[in-house]
Amino acid sequence: MHRRSFPIAILLALAGASARAQEPTAADVANLLEAKPLALLQKAPRVAVAGFRVGFVVRNGASAQSRAAFSNLGGGSRVQQAASASIEVTLDNIDRARMQAIAERAYADFTVALKASGRTLVPPEELQASPGWKEIEATPQTDKPYQNNLTMSKKTYAFVSPQALPLWFGHFDQPLGDKGPFALGNWRAMNRLSTDLGAVVVVPQIVVDFAEVSTSGNSMWRSSAEVGAKGAMSIERGLTTMWIFHATRPEFGDFGSAQLKEGLPLPGDFGEFVETTEESTKTANAVGNAVTGLFTMLTGAQGTVKSSQKQTLKAKPEVYEALSVAGAQRVGALFAKAMVSP
Repeated sequence: MHRRSFPIAILLALAGASARAQEPTAADVANLLEAKPLALLQKAPRVAVAGFRVGFVVRNGASAQSRAAFSNLGGGSRVQQAASASIEVTLDNIDRARMQAIAERAYADFTVALKASGRTLVPPEELQASPGWKEIEATPQTDKPYQNNLTMSKKTYAFVSPQALPLWFGHFDQPLGDKGPFALGNWRAMNRLSTDLGAVVVVPQIVVDFAEVSTSGNSMWRSSAEVGAKGAMSIERGLTTMWIFHATRPEFGDFGSAQLKEGLPLPGDFGEFVETTEESTKTANAVGNAVTGLFTMLTGAQGTVKSSQKQTLKAKPEVYEALSVAGAQRVGALFAKAMVSP
């Protein structure tokens, strides 16, 4: 694999992060991981890594509405307009190759941390010779990473896995994965792997975010609607998780997870936002708001002032990669520590 050269400041930051990544304690495991149930990790002396996903938030958004209903009580010469605002932010300059490089490094760092923890790692050739390995239903791959949208959070995620492991999802990954709630094939494949190998099977997932969006929410009281965004890299809590499987027979097994309870900020100058709202959208908003204002003046009826904008975060690819790798390394070390913590 081609090795990219990082700016010296980033290399120094990575060196510091690397040292800290090897130092999680049992208290860190208890405080930072939501375990359900962590005791599964102690059910077998060997550990098999049957999957490893790195997810990237590539789009996010926010919306706000205000109806100003109570502002107009009691009459008055001026009607307070309702307001609607939305923002969409997109990550740019991070291509599939860059995501793949991050996933390769994150997986390599995790296996190093896992071996250093004292647990026995099932060799790849033994893992791939197991009947359960052949039962894994992989997610179809193209020249672009697998993507899925979360409607509730307005986020779009792109997922890749290291070349040594297939990208796959199970029913437990809903709503992110490509498997429905009754698609139990990959869960059964993990049980078979655990049974055949006499090992606990783990599948870590690390998710990198690039922005924080804000909203004033929905209100009957306010007369304004506000949304905003700022560049802010982090390892996302909740979706950053390690799935855990153990079984003594292929038909049924125990299932658990260890989820990151707090987001991990990754401070650094990794890019900047540029305005990308289409001129047609700006014109439509301006004309619509002018018509709304005139209608209100003539009739006294409340209208809605609308605002919508799009921004693109132009990332500095090498800085983004370095920060992602550093964050993934710290979380991977935490997952590895969970293998030996009570």
